[in-house]
Amino acid sequence: MSVGRLVRHPLALFGLALYIFPYLVVALGKSTFNASEFLVWAIFATGINLLWGFTGDLSFGHGMFFGWGAYSAGLMSRHAAFVPLDLIVGAAVAMVVAWPLAKIIVRRASGIYFAMITLAVGEMFYFVALRSTSITGGENGLGDIRLGKLFGIDLSSRVNFYYLSAWTAFIAVGVAWFVTHSSFGRVCRAIQQNRARVPFLGFDTVRYRERAFVISAGICGLAGALSAFHLRHVAADTLRWTNTGAAVLIAMLGGIQSFFGPAAGAVVVKFLETILNEKTKYWPAVMGVIFAAFVLVAPGGLAGLAQRARVMLRRGPGGEPEVPSPPAPALEHAG
Repeated sequence: MSVGRLVRHPLALFGLALYIFPYLVVALGKSTFNASEFLVWAIFATGINLLWGFTGDLSFGHGMFFGWGAYSAGLMSRHAAFVPLDLIVGAAVAMVVAWPLAKIIVRRASGIYFAMITLAVGEMFYFVALRSTSITGGENGLGDIRLGKLFGIDLSSRVNFYYLSAWTAFIAVGVAWFVTHSSFGRVCRAIQQNRARVPFLGFDTVRYRERAFVISAGICGLAGALSAFHLRHVAADTLRWTNTGAAVLIAMLGGIQSFFGPAAGAVVVKFLETILNEKTKYWPAVMGVIFAAFVLVAPGGLAGLAQRARVMLRRGPGGEPEVPSPPAPALEHAG
């Protein structure tokens, strides 16, 4: 790959956006603390979309993996306050929990039944966390989460923590990118488009869905682990279906057919929430109206609107879309 193509690669542009992002957030009247929060939700929505957008399996229980990652990283920090290791532990624990669940749920359910079973399992883990007071803190949540220092860098500084969050988001999105653009990702996309025909091509759809479920859980667990360090506290509510539902709505508003759509949706939604929360106590109702409007007017989400804008910009001077010239006919072999 040439240097020019490397610079224009979507991940390179994403990395540049992460560097500029806190300056933009501060210029709009918010803080780097808010910027880190937006990235947590961007990772979470990307993890949800890795399953929903690429296999068609909508889970309302991925908040349990977010919560497992948060609790695991928080507890690990008390023994080894080295944030990269604690983040890896959070993601790994979420994947370990997801593996047997994938074997049970994915093999036996799809569609609305898949969504309902994941919701039920997530609620079960929520009540387990609520009652395990000696480990999770119960209703009071888990505190005493230690950031420590990273190679001499004080992570208690909000600016320093933002760049830790940015690196985490870049790695998480990079993993999701390479997964979705691999042969594995192409099979998952085929499953999402036409699940019944994929087995005729020789692929085991259940096995691919199981693996997508586990990878998705790992990214959501990483988001939860980062959230634990961001807030320095983990509440049992992080495992609830409401937490997952928020991420699902964010992914839908961003556009599940677009790779970066859910991450963009997370930034837009959370930014709107912080503004509306300061303006009115009825901000959830306003957000509900916005979501409903997008479902009715722009079902493709922000990514769909961006695509429409690109099409309009490419229209010819007379307002008609430019029709590309047909390709030259292939030369037939002589003789």
